[in-house]
Amino acid sequence: MHTPQQLLERILASPYFRDDPRLGDLLRCICLHTQTGHLEALHEHDIGVEALGMEPGYDTREQPVVVQLVAETRNRLQSFFQNEGRQEPLRLVIPPGEFRAFFFEADPRELEQAALQPTALERFWAPYFQSGMRNLLIHGHSGEESVAVSEAYAMTRLAIAFDKQGASLLMYPAGAVEVLDLAGTNLILTGGPATNAVLAQFRSQTPARALVQRIGAETGRGAITILTAPSSADLLPIAIYVTEEATLARTAQRFAGGVFPPDFELALNP
Repeated sequence: MHTPQQLLERILASPYFRDDPRLGDLLRCICLHTQTGHLEALHEHDIGVEALGMEPGYDTREQPVVVQLVAETRNRLQSFFQNEGRQEPLRLVIPPGEFRAFFFEADPRELEQAALQPTALERFWAPYFQSGMRNLLIHGHSGEESVAVSEAYAMTRLAIAFDKQGASLLMYPAGAVEVLDLAGTNLILTGGPATNAVLAQFRSQTPARALVQRIGAETGRGAITILTAPSSADLLPIAIYVTEEATLARTAQRFAGGVFPPDFELALNP
């Protein structure tokens, strides 16, 4: 069963809202008062006091924080329903110029069309999910083939993302690759040139910033995705970046038609 409250909780738990408590508190406040019919509480000043902790009597003209955050909330709701929430049977909007929330049933034709459209995550990993090739993750090591904790967590996150798509992902340390046949294999390389000799063949220098690089497939070879950073501690944020629908959806907007090209390099902000 899909209720407005269940939808709201899924929205608030999504990457679009969970990292900014102010937006979550604002949206929850607006939805609560709309659903309970307390529309007298849905004024800019009162929302600021209740949801954002503003001082009672503050000047909304000098501090238009509610208007600004409602606009941001409206944009994030749109992004949610365009991506991971695209098949939600209920929709939630805050119309322009209003502070009320409206729940309504999605158009069945829109849901059918959304089911046929790949998500940003599916588009990003399309060479791995659709090629039919073997997917192999080759990770670095930190003394006697042990793996740094952050890199281990990164590998786990990637494995979970692939499993959700029904795609296999085999994992090996860089030191074992010399006995493997890499022909016709999609590769994911993690670590740095000092810890991963296979990665060092493509990037010989430790980067100054966290990087995601894709090298397109060639004859007899699959795609190569490199996740590298100045330190192993930065590998988990990279893995989160390439497995979250919200971040990949924003990145896809940089490319024509939202399609990731065969070759690209993305530098992540620290």
